[in-house]
Amino acid sequence: AVSPAWRRRGVARHLCGHGERLCSDWGLPGLALKVEEANGAARRLYGGLGYEEVFRRDDEMATRVARLPAATRADTARTLLRNVPSSVLTLAKRAEERKNVRE
Repeated sequence: AVSPAWRRRGVARHLCGHGERLCSDWGLPGLALKVEEANGAARRLYGGLGYEEVFRRDDEMATRVARLPAATRADTARTLLRNVPSSVLTLAKRAEERKNVRE
């Protein structure tokens, strides 16, 4: 997940690209990720990058990070993880063959 303060700056696109390059460099067949069905923005991003739905689970628990009211940016210990019921999709993309891979 990308922090709300850093969204719409290409961070998720960069992370996906890096993960895809690593899969290709390591000879892996592809990459899979999970996204909540209700997260339309992320689903549009991943779809635009070529990811396709391969599995859906309606009774999944999704973990969300919530900052406590008194937390500051430097005070990362004041966060709370909570599990919420969610429909979760598994999306996947095949790795592209890369040539001239660095050893």
